[in-house]
Amino acid sequence: KTFCTKAKSGAPLLQNVWIDSLDVARIALPRMKSHRLIDLTKAFDVVASTHRADDDVRSLADVYRIMLAAVSQMPDDLVMYIAGLADVDEWPSGKVFKHFANEIAKQTGETPDLPEQPARNVLNLHLLRDANIDAQMLSKRHDAERLSQDPTVGLHFASDEEIADEFTEDGLAGRMYENYEPRSEQVRMATAVDDAFSKSENLAVEAGTGVGKSLAYLVPAIKTARQNDITVGVATKTNALLDQLANHELPAINQAGVDVDYAILKGTQHYLCLLELDRLVKRGAEIKVEDNRTVSTAAALAGLVSFVEQNDYEDIDSLNWDRRAIPRYEVTIKGENCLRHRCPFFGKECYVYGARQRAESADILVTNQTLLFCDLKTDGGILPPIRYW
Repeated sequence: KTFCTKAKSGAPLLQNVWIDSLDVARIALPRMKSHRLIDLTKAFDVVASTHRADDDVRSLADVYRIMLAAVSQMPDDLVMYIAGLADVDEWPSGKVFKHFANEIAKQTGETPDLPEQPARNVLNLHLLRDANIDAQMLSKRHDAERLSQDPTVGLHFASDEEIADEFTEDGLAGRMYENYEPRSEQVRMATAVDDAFSKSENLAVEAGTGVGKSLAYLVPAIKTARQNDITVGVATKTNALLDQLANHELPAINQAGVDVDYAILKGTQHYLCLLELDRLVKRGAEIKVEDNRTVSTAAALAGLVSFVEQNDYEDIDSLNWDRRAIPRYEVTIKGENCLRHRCPFFGKECYVYGARQRAESADILVTNQTLLFCDLKTDGGILPPIRYW
C-alpha cells in the first residue's frame, strides 16, 4: 500500500478502498492455525508464495477467492452482523461483508444492523452454533462400573505381540510415517507401558531423543482405552507438548486408520468466555488509539464471533486475532471469577463446561500436569474420573 500511495510530486494518488486480506482470512477461516500467505497457499494447494511480487500477487488472488467462498458459506445472521459493525471509513475491510450482506438483503428483504445500534444479540450465537452439540457424545460413559475397586477385574489388555505389530512397516507406525524404520527401544517402551497398565503398576521410563516416546505410550493407551471402554489420561509438562499431541500425533493416528476419540483440557484462561464476548458484542465496535495510531476493534470482534460459530469446545491458544484491539484478558476468565450456574451460557454452550463433558467420553484425555495436580488438590473436582494416566 505504501508504494502505491506515495506518488511523486504532482502525480495523482490511488484512492481505492484498501481491503486487508489478513482481516478477511481471520474472519472467514478462524480455525486455521496460521493466516500467513505462504501457509494459506500450502493449505489450499494453490500457487505458492515465494515473496516475489508477481508470485505473491497470484497467490493472494487464488487465496482471496477461497476467502470469499468461505464468507459466502457463513450464516446469514453472522454476515449481516459483521457488515453492520462499522462504517467503511472506520474499517475498510468490512466492505467485503457489506457486499455479501447486500446480496442477502436482496433475497430476504432484511437490512444489516447499523453500526450505531447494538446488533441483534449475535450471541444467541449459541444459536448459530449447533444447539444439540452431540448430546450423546457428552454423556457417553460416566458410570461407577469403570472405576471398580480392583482396576484389573474384567479388563482386557493387548499382548506384547499385538503391541509390537503396531511398530512395523505394516502397523500403525508404518502407516503414519513414510519410510518408517522400527526401533527396538520404542517397542520395549510400548510393551512396558502396556504391561504396567495390565498389572496396575507405576512405571518410570527414561528414553533418549529419537526413540518416539509419544507413540510408544499412545499405542498401549489407545488399545487399553478402546478394548475396555475407559478413558486413559496423558498429562504433559508443557502446553507446547500438549498441543503437539493434539495437533499432530493424535490426528495422524486417526488418519492412519485407528479411530481414536480424544479430548483436550486446559485451564479456564485458555478458553473463550461467552459472557465476556457477549458484553463486547453488546458494546459494539470501537476505535482505539494504540502506539499513536487508531485501531478499530471491528475485525477482532468479527473474528471472535466467527470462531464461536465454527467450533465447539476448542481453546483459543491458536486463534489469531488482533490482540492490540481486543486483549486476551477481555475475552477469557479465570476460574475463581466464573459465575458457573449463574452464567446464562453455563451448560453445553460454555467452552469450559463443554470441554470437560467431552473429556468424560473420550478414549484419550490430554491435559497438562498443572491441571492434573489442581485436580488432585481439589479431590477430583476438575477432571473426570480416569483409571490410568
